[in-house]
Amino acid sequence: MPSEKLTDRRIKTARAEGERLELWDLNMPGLGLRIAPDSAQGPGVKTWFVRYRFQGAQRRLKLGLYPALQLSDAHKAAREVFKLIAAGTDPAAEKQAEPAQEADTFQQVAESFISRHVKVKNRPTTAKAVERTIMVELIKPWGKRPVQSITRRDVIELLDAIVDSGRPVMANRTLAAARKLFNWAIERDIIQASPCDRVKPPGNETERQRVLTDEELRIIWRASGAVKGAFGGFVRICMLTAQRRSETAAMRWQDLDLDKGLWTIPREVTKGDRAHEVPLSSLALEVLIALPRIGDYVFPGREAKAKESEPKAKPKVEGKPINGFTSAKARLDAQVLKELQTAAKKRGDDPDEVQPMDTWTIHDLRRTAATGMARLGVPRLVISKIENHAEGGVTKLYDRYAYEAEKRDALDRWGAKVRSMVSPTPDNVVQLQKA
Repeated sequence: MPSEKLTDRRIKTARAEGERLELWDLNMPGLGLRIAPDSAQGPGVKTWFVRYRFQGAQRRLKLGLYPALQLSDAHKAAREVFKLIAAGTDPAAEKQAEPAQEADTFQQVAESFISRHVKVKNRPTTAKAVERTIMVELIKPWGKRPVQSITRRDVIELLDAIVDSGRPVMANRTLAAARKLFNWAIERDIIQASPCDRVKPPGNETERQRVLTDEELRIIWRASGAVKGAFGGFVRICMLTAQRRSETAAMRWQDLDLDKGLWTIPREVTKGDRAHEVPLSSLALEVLIALPRIGDYVFPGREAKAKESEPKAKPKVEGKPINGFTSAKARLDAQVLKELQTAAKKRGDDPDEVQPMDTWTIHDLRRTAATGMARLGVPRLVISKIENHAEGGVTKLYDRYAYEAEKRDALDRWGAKVRSMVSPTPDNVVQLQKA
């Protein structure tokens, strides 16, 4: 049993090739580190243990996993074991008398974190996004590993792989989710240290500045009318109301008062965790009234059929909000290109030479609407109220004015602006100015 003076560097870089490796500490006789061979799931697990004799019998006692248990901590734990032996107590027998407890795998800890923290502390849309990130980006590569075995190097290599796949923003989101998960595990006394400590976000995030031109809005509006399903109406309402994509997708018929022209977004749906009233312009009402009512959601993900067993009863439908934005957006972009080619053909240009519209997102519609209202003279505070931005300090505590009239006037003006873009006034009609 050759021993060596173990150091932090030696322990960190040690690997088992082909078969299990055991390192013995020269400075603490009886203290060993068992290293399992590397596998497809990652580097081999490193386990601290103590070998000793008690009443003539040789025994082993597991102390914990590295790196959760560092070298100095292992020395302290070993000393406590030898103190018990000196006092006539067998530490291994003491541990066997305790209830058996399986090692926590990362998947077990992650699933507990999702159910006990993510779904409790976050609104449903945020919780769903965080859960998906954990399931896809973290559990998939680490699920079967003991949570204590995951190191800072594992985290860095995982993030590098995500960046290399062309998803730098997702790498940042993954780090944020992992950091919260491991910090929660520390609070629950599952691990002693976080492998995310001192790991910086790897992706460079730049704030988007894309504001669509009037011509681009006109093309998108026309293209959305040719897209099948609920996505076309969804895009138009995003354009007219300046609300978030997730909140618009979750719009229900019960949240709408079409007579008053008002959409009330429930507290549990909004990002700000507060109910939000959105006045609807005449053009927005026209879009909504023209939509078929299928289920509870205004923009259903899929149609539901009435139950055949109850032909005389009111059809009962089950629906889900619109999803699959990537594929739906791709279909819309294809239709946008057709609109651009049609416009080129009318001008006498070669439609085959037309280039696709510059990259744009659904969120760009929200920014474009805010910018458009600002150009119409709408005060910034009113735009902030329309977009339901968070407020702090004295403003949040004392300004309880709802700005209902101001929001309605702003969205009416923006709706009229959009109407003038998508259906311009004929040349023989003269607009009269108000006195």
